[in-house]
Amino acid sequence: MCQQGAAYRCLHAAKHSVRVTEAYLGFGGVDVNIHFACRIWGLRATDLNQGVVYGIETEETALDERLCTRFDYDEIFGTALPTIVTGEFAATFVLMISVFNMAGRFFWASMSDYIGRKETYYCFFVLGIVLYLSIPYSAHQGALDPAVLWLATFYGAAMIIFTMYGGGFSTIPAYLADVFGTRYVGGIHGRLLTAWSTAGVLGPVAITSLRERSVRSAIHNLAQKVDPAAFQAKFGAGLDQLQQLIDQKTVTISKLMDIAPAGTINPSSGLYNSTMYYMAGLLAIALVANFLVRPVHEKHHMKEQELVDEIV
Repeated sequence: MCQQGAAYRCLHAAKHSVRVTEAYLGFGGVDVNIHFACRIWGLRATDLNQGVVYGIETEETALDERLCTRFDYDEIFGTALPTIVTGEFAATFVLMISVFNMAGRFFWASMSDYIGRKETYYCFFVLGIVLYLSIPYSAHQGALDPAVLWLATFYGAAMIIFTMYGGGFSTIPAYLADVFGTRYVGGIHGRLLTAWSTAGVLGPVAITSLRERSVRSAIHNLAQKVDPAAFQAKFGAGLDQLQQLIDQKTVTISKLMDIAPAGTINPSSGLYNSTMYYMAGLLAIALVANFLVRPVHEKHHMKEQELVDEIV
């Protein structure tokens, strides 16, 4: 009897816990489902780093090259600093992704205890927008002035982004508990993981498509600068067949640079500019989604008698 009374008092103190039974079991609770799907889910569906950072390689993704992970960051600085951006550098970069991802889980989760979950996600999105926009600038400056400073700037921005990726994973369960209560947070978190799955597919598709568009645009711009006779001699076809040669992957940026006029800047460093702008735009959408997150309406809160009935 004493145990039941203590339990009742604990539940009575938690009378404002969110009622998500309907959302968890899949029937009723339309308002809760809409709130969850349109607001919390949107925070993570815009995290397109999912497929890009950790990669997707299955029998299904092999059927379409648009689903293959591709972020050739060595293209950004490989042409400007070839003695530094080597295979060993790439291996270290991949290793540090894991290190900073894990560090971010501890740092951001701890930070959220002090500043709040929602405020932490504001940090993710605002800081992420700034960092994504800084990468094209660093790449452009690195192409004009091949200095280690710009490589370090890019490296630092990328690593901070990866800390926020890990931080998002570690912070979201507590965020969900704040919004929906702890009773069914496991089930809600399971549903939220579908947003990461969606991002895991959209990420490679978006980045591969944007990169391919940038490559084609760069090739067309370079082709306008080369001598038609040199192009004919190099590829055995005229400029009027350029699109066909691009489709056959005969003409590439590196091959065009071999016959480009002296002083021509290699456009490889800017191939991911549109991708970075796109990612920054998605984070802006997520920033709005985070702003729209509100506690569930009181009509979904569990009543005192319902709390008592559950423990009885």
